Amino acid sequence: MISFKLKKFKIPEEKNEQFCKELTKRNLSTGHIVLSFVTVFELINLVFVCITSVDKVYRVFYIVLYSTLFLASVGTLFLIIRFKKSINKSYKTASYFVYLYLIFLMLWSVIKTFVDFTYRGYIINFFVTLIGCSCLILLKPKISAIFLSSYYTISMVSLLLDDRKLLDVYFLMNMAFITIIAMIVSLIRYFDLVKEYKFQLRIIKQNRDLKYMNKMLNKLNLELKRVSETDRLSELYNRWYLDTKLNEVWENCLKEAKTLTVLMIDIDDFKQINDKYGHFTGDECIRKVAKILLKYTTPLAAFCFRFGGEEFLILMPGCQLEEAYKISEMIRRDINSLNIKRDMKISISGGICSVTPNSKMNPEEIVHRADKALYNAKAKGKNMIWVEEIK
Repeated sequence: MISFKLKKFKIPEEKNEQFCKELTKRNLSTGHIVLSFVTVFELINLVFVCITSVDKVYRVFYIVLYSTLFLASVGTLFLIIRFKKSINKSYKTASYFVYLYLIFLMLWSVIKTFVDFTYRGYIINFFVTLIGCSCLILLKPKISAIFLSSYYTISMVSLLLDDRKLLDVYFLMNMAFITIIAMIVSLIRYFDLVKEYKFQLRIIKQNRDLKYMNKMLNKLNLELKRVSETDRLSELYNRWYLDTKLNEVWENCLKEAKTLTVLMIDIDDFKQINDKYGHFTGDECIRKVAKILLKYTTPLAAFCFRFGGEEFLILMPGCQLEEAYKISEMIRRDINSLNIKRDMKISISGGICSVTPNSKMNPEEIVHRADKALYNAKAKGKNMIWVEEIK
């Protein structure tokens, strides 16, 4: 049962570079805080030893011990600050350095505990180091077991060397029990980091998936918008979108006092083309005409619509009547020169209306006037452009 539960915590991420960086990063952050406290505390201890009545021999021991830890902590603190700035490049070196400092701290604590035990008879330094290392530093299970068990063993052996103090079996067992508790605490903290790291990976993956889904959704929305606004055959804007775009262009021209010109085009005798050459040829004819319209209107930032079966409408904001007429004549000539079938001739009729919008006018009115101009072109013999003026 226990082994089954431990399998849930077994992680291949232990060898994962990103996980090792996170582990080292946490230890450096904790070490920064702890060592700042240790340096101040050891400095206070040095002052305290110097002003209190301590046996001269032991005073020397304490001064040496406190000075050593103070200098080592200051140096380590300096290195930690440097490692934190380049953690992505130096995380391996930093992790080895953490272990090296722990070994130093273990040996220092063994000596300090032995001095305290022989001089005063207590081993509080043993407890402080044991609990501090298990609670503050994140260690992998194997390293934690090796470090804490070694620390216990070396400390107890060193204390047993003092003939003036006797350690009974119960004392050793209690210390062993506390060491095991410290290992469990260290293990729990490590597994908490593992769970947190796995949770972060899930969040990152979910965010990545969500970002991808949003990207695909935006892409689909753009495609849906394009499909809803575009005529499939001609690939021009459709009649449904004309109502929206006409009002938008009208308001913009009204706001900026620009001229709006509308060109309405109809393919002459299109029913006869369908009847004589077939609907596929008729469709090809519509596609060819649409390409010519785009060729001349795209540089003008105009908007082309398939208004009906063979009818097209072009909105040309900012385009003057004379310029629009020249463009429409070029469109007409190009369409006349189309050669879809050997004996097939294509022509168009067109109507132009140009106006500077004002608040008293209705945007649909300019379309009706362009349609009226188209009707006049048809009535006058087709294959021509008729201009409708609004006075």
